[in-house]
Amino acid sequence: MNCMVNELKRSNYVVDPLINSTGITTNTVCTQVEGGVLEPPKLTVGNCGVMLPRGGYWSFNNKTVVESTQITRRAVVNFSARCDTNSLCRDVLRCGKAKGMVS
Repeated sequence: MNCMVNELKRSNYVVDPLINSTGITTNTVCTQVEGGVLEPPKLTVGNCGVMLPRGGYWSFNNKTVVESTQITRRAVVNFSARCDTNSLCRDVLRCGKAKGMVS
């Protein structure tokens, strides 16, 4: 928090002519508020019930979607000369099918 206060003071916004011409005012005193940690969202997956994230992400290994939808159009943009686009497309289709998606 002291870092923010120091940066606000260092920036010296209170004397900036452009900011002052807009009528915006700043305060170098931060407002303290109560905070809390929210529970991570739970995802419902097809073959496993409810899934919680581990390490900040959800792993869909060996899991399927609850309700799939058919994907009728796709596009692949390749910015790498080393990427085998055909292989990538096959892998995406294979992975989607394994997760219960319909193509």
